[in-house]
Amino acid sequence: MGLLVMKNFDWGNLYMNFENLTDRRQSRFSPTVTTDITGVPTFNEIYAPTDGFILSAGIIWKPFGNKSHHGHGHHDD
Repeated sequence: MGLLVMKNFDWGNLYMNFENLTDRRQSRFSPTVTTDITGVPTFNEIYAPTDGFILSAGIIWKPFGNKSHHGHGHHDD
């Protein structure tokens, strides 16, 4: 489960992204790698996230502004 929050400004956008809010990961239920007696690794199937909670944030800078110019017939006279 994740969440993305974004705020628009004239100069661009700020955003924050939250991933794996419940902090579920496969390593809490079963190992992703096991070894036999000789030490040979066996890689088990990945069925859940391998990372925990992730937070990322950033800036989207638009040097020419954040206004739409799609030609919807609106004119500023």
